[in-house]
Amino acid sequence: IGMLDSSNHAKNELDLDSSSSSSNNNGTTFWQKVRLVQQSQGMTRASALGTVLLTSVQQDYAESLGVELGSEFQRAHEYCLHHVPYAICILGDRPLQITLLRAWESLSWWGKTRVVLGLVWNLLKRQDAQELREWMQTILVQGETDVLTTSIQELKRHFPTLERVILQERDAYMACKIYQSCRALPRRENHTMVAIVGAGHVHGMVRWLTVPSNQTPEEILSPLVRTRTGSFDEVQTLITDVTQLTIRHE
Repeated sequence: IGMLDSSNHAKNELDLDSSSSSSNNNGTTFWQKVRLVQQSQGMTRASALGTVLLTSVQQDYAESLGVELGSEFQRAHEYCLHHVPYAICILGDRPLQITLLRAWESLSWWGKTRVVLGLVWNLLKRQDAQELREWMQTILVQGETDVLTTSIQELKRHFPTLERVILQERDAYMACKIYQSCRALPRRENHTMVAIVGAGHVHGMVRWLTVPSNQTPEEILSPLVRTRTGSFDEVQTLITDVTQLTIRHE
């Protein structure tokens, strides 16, 4: 069994990123993108604005570095497809739009203003590709964290709630999905699970999986998928179900 640190809406999010770059060629304006995200994801206008800004910054960084967003998860899926017969692939991360919305809702009005201004500044001030590569290399050499985790740790000084929502809550979410996946397996057989996650999530997930808790996975997951604007019915399956990606072996 392979579990990917990738939400069950990851394909939609990657499509959004790729469509953002292609839409520039089609003449789609920035505010048209905001309205599209607002309508398709059911977000408020402010949340949609933050989402479009963030995906634009991510796409800009990816283009500067010559990399493809989400490619590590695609490689993991391809490895299962070609090298692991009868593998089951689980998408175990919380949907990205829920994480972004909860992160936005966790901020004060002043915090939201500062985040938007920071994203706009990063979008206008194009980063030097060589500086980005050197920064990433220093992080990867350490081997105990990843780029996203390091970035969030730096943001923690100014926006402490973002670390809780983007890192700690997802640690708990993915650990619960591992537990639920194992619980659903036939006990009469031996199984091996490989969880592919960012290095910065390892310690938190191990803590959730090894420290005894009086709560069930469903009780832990319930508050982690709720937002102020969404209904409970829309997220109920995220609490009880495990999302399996169909793999067609050649």
